[in-house]
Amino acid sequence: GLDLKEDVIRHCGELAHKLRYDGLTFMQGDISTFQDAEKVDMVVSLHACDKATDYALEKAVKWGASVILAVPCCQHELNGQMQCRELEPVLRYGVIRERMAALITDALRADLLEEQGYDTQILEFIDMEHTPKNLMIRAVKSGRIRPGSARAGGSAALEHIMEFLHVDPTLKELNSIMVDGIIYIAGHARIIHCFSEDFKIPAVMAYAIDSNPAIPSVLIDDEASAYEMIKYMISRGHRRIGVIGGKVNNIHTQQRLLGYQKALFEEGILFNPSWIRYAGWEQEGAYEEAKELLKTDVTAVFCMADRMAGGVYRYLDEKGLRAGVDIAVAGFDNQDIAEYFVPGLTTTALPLGEIGHTSVHILLDQMEGREEKAREEKPRRIYIPCTFVERDSVHRI
Repeated sequence: GLDLKEDVIRHCGELAHKLRYDGLTFMQGDISTFQDAEKVDMVVSLHACDKATDYALEKAVKWGASVILAVPCCQHELNGQMQCRELEPVLRYGVIRERMAALITDALRADLLEEQGYDTQILEFIDMEHTPKNLMIRAVKSGRIRPGSARAGGSAALEHIMEFLHVDPTLKELNSIMVDGIIYIAGHARIIHCFSEDFKIPAVMAYAIDSNPAIPSVLIDDEASAYEMIKYMISRGHRRIGVIGGKVNNIHTQQRLLGYQKALFEEGILFNPSWIRYAGWEQEGAYEEAKELLKTDVTAVFCMADRMAGGVYRYLDEKGLRAGVDIAVAGFDNQDIAEYFVPGLTTTALPLGEIGHTSVHILLDQMEGREEKAREEKPRRIYIPCTFVERDSVHRI
């Protein structure tokens, strides 16, 4: 038995001793951090308040419990999260909102348990006259996925419900607890609210930054890689270097612009704001911005993405100019098409493989108990430099 209250544990221990239940023990502790078990046959959770029920279910699945009996209590989490314009006329009544949140919470819990191979029921285990908290989630491990459950094809529908209500239940972690660690791979660098402050599974964010400062992030070194490219262009004689960036408030854009400015500063070149244009990562946008940029008499253009360099190439071609002859052009990210540009595009290759390897090593440090040492030796944000790829699009002047 486990409970936060010292007096409850003391009373239960005395009662077990009095009744000579020598194999029955009670401990004071928090279920969310409890680690003193590896294999459990049955888990019973009675009126565990709010998210404590979720943690009990999480532990039960992780321990491989054959039977789970959970009587939830005080399901406040979704009550505070629910936002739904279509249901607002109903949700504005506090008592209705509270009861709907409780029912939806338990329904999601049951379906998420089915994703883990449990046959699940929600039933009334005692008459309402005794307590209004009379719903019990009963789950029996079968290893089968019930037709209609989230994992059997209803996952998209379950996600749709959560998006519709704007809720993010704690028990979504059940989708991950069958693993020992998690690497979240993002599409691009940004701040993501993914892992809660009390997230217990070892985790690493790859290619993005988690809002939880305890989660290490592995990122490309945009600043250093852009710096290297601009230094190269300067070494080829170019001092009037224009930039076509992505979106103004994008982390990649901001960090690459810092690298650009650093290189100019070291070479004694004054920063000219008119040399900076933004195309939102789009080829068509870069085509339009190239028109304006070339009016400033730049001799070179650094594009923060290869696809935008394609727009610059097209504009130059229409004007009877050639990249690598009349105007130097460089890209960033070394997409497959870069080597087929005419001339081949000088760019920088993203270290995606190294990001993966580094993320795995950091995760293993956490999983194998070296987390404190890892925190001392490595910053929470680890930057991996790109690889410079020289082709023929930056001529010497």
